[in-house]
Amino acid sequence: MSHRKQQTGHVVSPPVLSARKRFAFGLLASLLPLLLVGMIELALRFCGLGGYTPMFRKLGPVPGGNLVLAAQGGAASWFFANPDRAGTSEQYTFVDPKPTNNVRVLLLGESAMQGYPEPRHLSSSAFLQLMLQDAWSERQVEVINLGTTAIASFPVLGILTEALQYQPDLVVIYLGHNEFFGTYGVASVGSAGARQWILQATRWFHSLAIVQALQRFRHRGDSTENRTFMEQMMARTYIGPNDSLRKAAANLLYQNLGEMIRRCQAKGAKVLICLPPSNERDLAPIGLDKLEQFSPEVQREIDATPQYSSWYLEYVYYGLLCRQKIGGGLGTAEKQLAHNAIEQGHFLAEHMPSDTDFTQRYTGFLHFLCGEFAQAIPCLLAVQPQQTGIDRLALDQALVVCYLETQQAAKAHEVLTSGAEAAGAYAEQYKAMLAQLSKLQKIRKDETNSAPPR
Repeated sequence: MSHRKQQTGHVVSPPVLSARKRFAFGLLASLLPLLLVGMIELALRFCGLGGYTPMFRKLGPVPGGNLVLAAQGGAASWFFANPDRAGTSEQYTFVDPKPTNNVRVLLLGESAMQGYPEPRHLSSSAFLQLMLQDAWSERQVEVINLGTTAIASFPVLGILTEALQYQPDLVVIYLGHNEFFGTYGVASVGSAGARQWILQATRWFHSLAIVQALQRFRHRGDSTENRTFMEQMMARTYIGPNDSLRKAAANLLYQNLGEMIRRCQAKGAKVLICLPPSNERDLAPIGLDKLEQFSPEVQREIDATPQYSSWYLEYVYYGLLCRQKIGGGLGTAEKQLAHNAIEQGHFLAEHMPSDTDFTQRYTGFLHFLCGEFAQAIPCLLAVQPQQTGIDRLALDQALVVCYLETQQAAKAHEVLTSGAEAAGAYAEQYKAMLAQLSKLQKIRKDETNSAPPR
């Protein structure tokens, strides 16, 4: 009995871990949270978050190479502080590799370089395109304007870095207006500090899927309707003459411009730097266009508009519409121009999913203009939900005609009835068309009933 008591009362000391094992255990314990974060990051990336939309995307093969799109999503990716109302860039398409007889000029900068808020044909790139083509008629001149509204010089550097892979002959850079309030500016809501490495770290940080998921949750329900875009971009409304942010902005502009020059030179591209201020006092106005025919000025504007873009489809449509209204119809050459534009529109719709509706809209309108009503219907229906106000009214008018011309009066009646109920300020126009449709259907029914049997 005493022997058992001695055995029961014996205390066994736990094994002592070696220093190496203790270090390994501590390291593993500290890495577990990072492993968990990594797994969440991978899961969110699998769901489509993380990284950035590229500024350029290859759409598919065309004669001479691959068609490349300069997409809006790439420019919008720089607006981490206000993603719901990001700056914009224009849509351009071009062929890669660059054709042999082609001179490619890239324009980079802010809204002043883009030409905002003027129409595209009044931008600096439109003037430069026409002037260079006149001076260099034996070559095909291509001016691609990558100017983006409300960005500072650091995003311009990023856009340029992507663009340099497409063999530009000349790069023109015009910036300096937005170093305070543009995104990544030192006094904007998208401020990322005043040092280059901090800007780069911020750009990387906001590429994480976890950060993007949190941003989506944080911005959900935010209302910005009562503030202008510039008011949204401003984190500070006043910067004093001796404020340290002035020196920080100048230093960042200097560093970013220097890096842009170095990267252009490394790719063998000539570079031209233009700095503020801007002055349009002596800019000559554009004269009136003659609508009796495509005047040389109008034709040059169409030629200067990059093909494989919604802008080109819009230019061709309205030009041909004027010709039809005045001449009473379209000739063979005009129909061929329309069909070339339609072919480009279908290519873009297939290879370029877009948040905008202009490509399908004007492809449908061009079909309509050519009397191809059955082909116009799917294009118009594809963009109908995105249309509002007078744009929706114009589209529905075309859609009603298409349905009537293809013997689908019931669907035409459905379009007008829906518009009369939900069109708000334009409901009366729908009701008037609905009344006309009822009269037209009654006339056709009477004609059918009174027709002699065959």
